[in-house]
Amino acid sequence: MHYTVDAQKPSPIIDIAAARFNIELELEEKADFKIKAKQFVKIYGQMASIMPNEIAAWEKLFWFLKFLIPKLIALDPNADLIDELLNSVNLSSYVLQCVKLNHSISLDGNETEVDPRNINPRGAHGDNEEQRIKFVNIADNIKAHPDFEEKYKNNQDVHNRKLTIQKIFEEVMLKNIVKNRIYINY
Repeated sequence: MHYTVDAQKPSPIIDIAAARFNIELELEEKADFKIKAKQFVKIYGQMASIMPNEIAAWEKLFWFLKFLIPKLIALDPNADLIDELLNSVNLSSYVLQCVKLNHSISLDGNETEVDPRNINPRGAHGDNEEQRIKFVNIADNIKAHPDFEEKYKNNQDVHNRKLTIQKIFEEVMLKNIVKNRIYINY
């Protein structure tokens, strides 16, 4: 027997989970859960294509969280702007630099396991101060941009303002990326 399900119809399970999240959890618990859920979805989405075996429970959790996250009420109206900023940073624009040529790396033939740098996922309380400082710095750089006052702040044309702030943001982020290049030595 074949069943047809309308994908546009919201799942009652997701709605119930979102309602419980929005009503029952404290503000800090909400922030912590939402950050960790977003991290899981982002990391699993990238790792699923290279993982040798599918783990059914993780796959189910991925899809559940993917549809749940948009229904979770953020405690701070600026949190969505911060998420948008984080998602707009293109990590592929970071530069890898070759520091040594024709230098071989020798590895022993033994099987080895490498521990992750940080086994604890970032939560609502850990790295927030460092991130807040970075975002404040970016906001200050945007406000200090030579075109900010005249072409954005004092401009009445909504379309031009949007284009200007986008251009300023891209310039500031590019300068930030160039300033903080990632170098891999090999």
